[in-house]
Amino acid sequence: MQNDGSFVTAVHVCVFLDLNEGLRSSKQIAESIGTNPVLVRRLIGKLKDHGLVKVARGKMGGCQLAHQASDITLWEVFLAMRTDTHFRVRIRNEEDQIASGLPEALESVLAKAEYAMKQPLSGTTIRQVASKI
Repeated sequence: MQNDGSFVTAVHVCVFLDLNEGLRSSKQIAESIGTNPVLVRRLIGKLKDHGLVKVARGKMGGCQLAHQASDITLWEVFLAMRTDTHFRVRIRNEEDQIASGLPEALESVLAKAEYAMKQPLSGTTIRQVASKI
């Protein structure tokens, strides 16, 4: 699973954009989060790649949500932040019986875990989160 905080930080970005209309700079968002703008730009890039935010470049540029916050689910944000290491089982020693058999042994249970996460995240929107703040 993601343990670097990128999902929660990406939710913060989306809630910030919902609560602050118009184009917002990575510096403004970073100040809200308490991090640096470079990290924010990386997250915005992922959100943009998944169609969740729009970006305008240049001195007067910034980003904003690509859709209404009520149409963006936490599951969509989660998928945007998802990396290839999500529930990844690394095989470091292919000759070892446990290491080589572990991915197949865990496949079913990890699929169930992801499905269990999908249900509540799919049913919660950015707007719902923003309304609790």
